[in-house]
Amino acid sequence: MEHNEEELNDFLNACDNMAKSKFIFADKKISEILKTIATTKSVYNTIAESMINFNFTSSYKVATANPGDFNLPDEERFIAFVFCMLKAIDDGKININELLVKHFPCDDDKHSSYKLFCDKIVLPFKNQIYDKLMGKQTKQVVKKEVKVAASKTTDHALLERLAFLVKDIKSYVSGIKKIKGSKIVKQDYIEIIDMFLYSIDNNQASYFKFFVKLLNLNCGRDKELKSRLASIIEIVGE
Repeated sequence: MEHNEEELNDFLNACDNMAKSKFIFADKKISEILKTIATTKSVYNTIAESMINFNFTSSYKVATANPGDFNLPDEERFIAFVFCMLKAIDDGKININELLVKHFPCDDDKHSSYKLFCDKIVLPFKNQIYDKLMGKQTKQVVKKEVKVAASKTTDHALLERLAFLVKDIKSYVSGIKKIKGSKIVKQDYIEIIDMFLYSIDNNQASYFKFFVKLLNLNCGRDKELKSRLASIIEIVGE
């Protein structure tokens, strides 16, 4: 699929603006990056595809295992890792100040640690997504039409029903200790649910089938979870 560089401008600029800003604006700049991801379909699709079978919780433990260092995953998982980390910071699950102090130490001041974070995390994240979309290695992806997305605007009542069912699954998963037989941990499963809910709230119907497939692939041996997913599959399709 061919991509117009202009459509990436908001995302690219948001990443560059964070790298140019000061530490005190970090939270705001991260929120701006996440917003451009949500509103730029090609970037959103690239990140969504990178999330398949990705376990952020275990990857983050490896990355932060040694104080004074930050061990990034390989290039194949880098995009998914950075996106999940930025989202966790934005959600308040990771304290960026503590992260910089413990794992991005500098002899100068906090802004230098912040600059190191941007140079090691934010800018490579921007560049990898740009290369995937605009580089020669970009492959054409043919997607089947989603039943619920037959028109540009999905019926409001259907969206409400879908949101209700997905929230029901989130409530169920939040109440159990772990998902038996799942390839990913519970918190990562909830992250997928949250992304699904975001796409529903914004009527991004072209993403629905992808998230259903992702939830279904990682529901393990939990019969109750499979049963609840069945209602969503009826609406969206597998």
